[in-house]
Amino acid sequence: MNCEIKGPWPRYTWCPQDPEGVDHYQIGLYLKAKMGQEWGEWWLKELDRLAGSTRQFNESSIKQLVLQVCKYDAAEMVELLYPMEPEMFLTPRTYPDRKGELNALARCAQMGSAACLSTLLELGADPNGLDCSTGMNTLRVDSDEAPIVTPLDVALLAGQEECALLLEMYGGQPVRELMD
Repeated sequence: MNCEIKGPWPRYTWCPQDPEGVDHYQIGLYLKAKMGQEWGEWWLKELDRLAGSTRQFNESSIKQLVLQVCKYDAAEMVELLYPMEPEMFLTPRTYPDRKGELNALARCAQMGSAACLSTLLELGADPNGLDCSTGMNTLRVDSDEAPIVTPLDVALLAGQEECALLLEMYGGQPVRELMD
């Protein structure tokens, strides 16, 4: 039995297929249908692990989730999460490599995650990364200074030609052209 507090009174749900509740079961079905049994189960467990016992995502777990989505090029996760929480993917975050702050679009361009990048662009993400109200993408290359970059700049620096082409097809430009 699962207790959901969304209104003035708690709502209890029970699902014989999943002790975590109907919503958890439905997400599991979606992921398994889209990704196959093995990867669907893996992502459901990853979501559970990152949410922890509170079933709430904090800033650290969101950062880890976005990194995992980009790393594994899991476009199905983008399809699931972006429509509900676009800021999760648009907000620039510092990742373990500490080479600036990148949002998911720039991170996918850097890692060569073309399927995720394509899905983000299809769902309406700005190819220049200008749709984030909390800051711009920055990338530290050789110095302590971290200049502003666009996802296309990141793809070109990382040598990810497929991602660079995809960004250009959607209107992505390098920062020097945006500043002109």
